[in-house]
Amino acid sequence: MKQIWTPSRRQVLAGGAALLGSSMLGRASFAAEPDTVRIYGISSMALKDWSPFTELTGLKMEFTPVTYDTGTFVREIIGNDIGSITDIFIFTGNTPRVLAPAGAYIPIDVEDPRIALWKKIPDTYKLTADCTYDGKVYGVPIVNNADSFGFWPSELGVADPKAPLSWELMFDSDKTKGRVALDKSFTYSMSVMAQWVKQSGQAKIENPADLTAEEAKAVADYGIARKRAGQFRTFFSSLDEQVDLLSRKEVIVLNCWEPCIKEVNNQVGPDSVFYAYSDYYYQWGDAAYVSPSVADNDRWDIVYKALTFFMGGGGAYRALQAVERGYGGPNMDLAIEYARAQNWPAERIAELEAVGAKVDAKFKVPDFWGQSSPSNADVMEEEWQRFLNA
Repeated sequence: MKQIWTPSRRQVLAGGAALLGSSMLGRASFAAEPDTVRIYGISSMALKDWSPFTELTGLKMEFTPVTYDTGTFVREIIGNDIGSITDIFIFTGNTPRVLAPAGAYIPIDVEDPRIALWKKIPDTYKLTADCTYDGKVYGVPIVNNADSFGFWPSELGVADPKAPLSWELMFDSDKTKGRVALDKSFTYSMSVMAQWVKQSGQAKIENPADLTAEEAKAVADYGIARKRAGQFRTFFSSLDEQVDLLSRKEVIVLNCWEPCIKEVNNQVGPDSVFYAYSDYYYQWGDAAYVSPSVADNDRWDIVYKALTFFMGGGGAYRALQAVERGYGGPNMDLAIEYARAQNWPAERIAELEAVGAKVDAKFKVPDFWGQSSPSNADVMEEEWQRFLNA
């Protein structure tokens, strides 16, 4: 069997991929249908039905799902040359920091008239580490959200579930002790814990999403103290676990994804659980990146049509992501136009408007931008494992 070299997770996340150089990436060319766009991306970015994509772009969709694990994503692209059979990658966080220097992502010409919708997007969404690196644009924003935590208002005695709540409920409250669950991911959970450590004056933290060795140790020490005090009931790593824990009331607070709240309410009844408006948020964005094979095979026309669709062109993608997952993003006005043209019921259109207002409001709160590939990932992961193993 042919041996394929792949970097370790630590090599990748610590920036080792940047040392590979584009010469490490195979540039084999695989024939592709001229009316089909090939995408390798996280599964939550896929539509349940791609027919609106075909109707608006005239293209067929070939979507290959990938997990949210950054190490796996990067290893597949670099070690297994996924780019040779892919037009577009879709992933979360600041992967251009690793994959742009490695030659796995290529710059996008945002002055090209075929991608004119880029100019309509606010800088808040597009001039981020998710989309840019070293002064060049490598990705276009497709969805954005600001994560907080899910909770049972009835169990907490919260009269108004839409009133702002504090992350104290997650980390340091007798009211929730022993009834809290925490995501195992260090890039997510360690960041929101670090922000609480900073906000509550436990330690000085500069960037909660990219901790120094000293900061990471302080956050882990705090977490271990809270763990030994009985604050956390359990830890989880998947959406299914989130839904199960919250729907059964095994926990009443957890730092889940917003789709978890939708699914729990589908199972136990509407407005049973809520996604908190809180004192800070884990801001994040998913972006679409272009493979070198697009330039090698002159598939820019296909790719620009697809990127425009994902940025909200025609409104369908933005509208469907909002109602199915509660995600917002740029050009929500186009989503509302689409919904009206499709004769969606008034309550669905109101839901779209609410999602847009929610995301806009959350992005105005002082907080931080999440990173899937922090520069200090190695020390953060080591300290987080020390917390989990304590």
